[in-house]
Amino acid sequence: MKRRRRIAKKRVYLNREETLLVVSRYAQNRLSNGHKALKKLSKKQQILVLAEEAGRKKRHSEQKNLTVDRIWTRNKPLSLFRLIPFLIKNDKINNVLFQFDFKTFGRKLETNFIVPLLLLFLKQSKKRVYFEFHQVITEKKIRKNTPLKFKIQRTIFNLTLRYFYRVIAYLSNNIIVFKPSLMKELSKFITEDKIILLPSTLVIERIKTSKQKDKNLDKTIHVYKRIVSTPYDISSNISLNLK
Repeated sequence: MKRRRRIAKKRVYLNREETLLVVSRYAQNRLSNGHKALKKLSKKQQILVLAEEAGRKKRHSEQKNLTVDRIWTRNKPLSLFRLIPFLIKNDKINNVLFQFDFKTFGRKLETNFIVPLLLLFLKQSKKRVYFEFHQVITEKKIRKNTPLKFKIQRTIFNLTLRYFYRVIAYLSNNIIVFKPSLMKELSKFITEDKIILLPSTLVIERIKTSKQKDKNLDKTIHVYKRIVSTPYDISSNISLNLK
C-alpha cells in the first residue's frame, strides 16, 4: 500500500510543463543513440517514458529523474490507444518526443492510421510534438520489411505510407533522423527544412574515436534540451549550436 502511494505522488510531480514525455520502445538491453541521450539528459531533466511491454520486466520503474511505464504491446498498433489515459493524466506536460520505427510499432496497415490519430490528439491537447524516425519504409522496401503477402495489400500500404509521412510532418513541430539516407527518403514526402539530422554513434564504421562518439551523443542531448526549453520549431537554428 505504501508503495502505491509513493508512485502516485511521483507521477503528480512529473505532471508539469518542464517534464519531457517520450513514447518509445526503450529496450534497455540495446540502447540507441536517442535512448542513451535520454539517460544522460535525465541527470538534470525529468523524463517520463511510455514504453513497450517487455516480458517479465517491471511495468513501472524509476531511476533518478527517469520514469518508465511499460504500457503498450509490440507489433499491436491498437494497444497504442492505452497511451491516451496517461496523456490525459499528465496534461500539464508540454513536450512530447515520439521515437518511431515500424518494426516496433507494427508493420501493418493500422499503424499508418493509428499513429497519426495519436499525434492529432496531442496537437489538439496543445502539445509540442517532435517525431523521431528510426526507420523509413518506401515502396521498394515494402515487400522486404512487412509481412504483407498479397500485392493488393502492399499497394494499399504504399498509398497510405504517402499519407502517413505527410500527416506526421504536418502534426509535428519537427522531424528527427540519425542517418542522411533517412533524411533523403523523407524529403520525397516532406520539406527538408522541417527535418533535423543528427549524427549517430551506432554507425561504427564512420566513427574513429570515442571522442567523436561522445561529441555526437552530446549533439543529440543538445537537441533534446532544446525540445524542452524552446517554444518554437528548432530546426532553423540548430546548426548554429551543434558545432
